[in-house]
Amino acid sequence: MIRTWPVFLAASKPPDPDWWVDHSTLLISLTSVVVSGLLGPTVIALWTAKRERDRDARDAVVSRRDDLRELLDETARTLAVAATHLRRVVAAQQDGAPPPDDQVEFLSKLAPFRLRLQLRLPDDHPILTAYEAVVTALTELENSTKSKLVWAAALDDFESKRKAYLQAGRAAVQAPIREELEI
Repeated sequence: MIRTWPVFLAASKPPDPDWWVDHSTLLISLTSVVVSGLLGPTVIALWTAKRERDRDARDAVVSRRDDLRELLDETARTLAVAATHLRRVVAAQQDGAPPPDDQVEFLSKLAPFRLRLQLRLPDDHPILTAYEAVVTALTELENSTKSKLVWAAALDDFESKRKAYLQAGRAAVQAPIREELEI
């Protein structure tokens, strides 16, 4: 009985050297079917999936940055009017009147900002450190209403720390996006 199956599968005979030549069209066709029908689409699917994962990761980073930017804007607006609110408290104290009611409400806004920043940033982040410093300076400013000289020094300290906080926020928001270091 003569085998018609390819010779290289038969263990008892050496392969026929002309077999490759006789079946080259078949081998090329099978190779092209495997490459175009299996390997090509698999490689393209893997490449597309990686690209989509990278795009999703970048979109998540951009979304977190936008959220942080909005929170920083909100805290900046609140800190921008802080000295004005405290001036009203000083004027009330000098007149012997109780502090305005909205002053208590104003100062109560600062603690949620700290918590919201802590949700978005690690504890040792420069924005959090600067925010803690500006809130401490604001508390010292609130407690230094007895003397105009002490008030002026505390106000200068508060404004310099507020500026440092804004610079830390600006640096974080404007830094190039690097997924491995992002918030």
